[in-house]
Amino acid sequence: MPQVKIILATALSAAAFLVFLFALDFGVILSAVLGAAIYGALQLLLTTTDPTIRLYGELLREARRKLHRLREASGGLRSRVVRGHVDEIIAITNRVIAFTEKKATQLPEVRQMLSFYLDATVQIVTAYAETAALTGSDSRAGSDFAGKAEESLEAIRDHFHAQYERLVRSDLSDLTARMEALKEMLDWEGLR
Repeated sequence: MPQVKIILATALSAAAFLVFLFALDFGVILSAVLGAAIYGALQLLLTTTDPTIRLYGELLREARRKLHRLREASGGLRSRVVRGHVDEIIAITNRVIAFTEKKATQLPEVRQMLSFYLDATVQIVTAYAETAALTGSDSRAGSDFAGKAEESLEAIRDHFHAQYERLVRSDLSDLTARMEALKEMLDWEGLR
């Protein structure tokens, strides 16, 4: 739903830009400034009344609580490999949360990561820590479980990293498209 509101705000601000430029003959720069101001105002109006923003705020707060539980569960881990995977997962997740807070349009893409995968990570690390405490490193069952846990955490870490990279690439794509549109507009106006 946030994408629909962004499209609506963009369409209305583009229409306002055209009215200012052609109907009112304000010139390109003043029309662009007024169009941008209208876009910003519409974004504020549409997002502050959007209940999904509140839901995503709750999702991000819950993700932070999960990260806290993950840190606690990994505190006593003996395996440097597992602790390293967990530290990387925490760092990547913090970057994803920070990115998502800045770019509310990216929230749908990270929902599964911050809910399902982060829950699974907490469960794996908690079970790993409990199993290691109960069986020690000499047990074959404990060793088998440790190997599977390491593989799972490595896969989750790789998935989190790939998700973060997709978010950044998507954002850069959007910026590139906006820059190209601006260049075309300047060319069209003969200002470049």
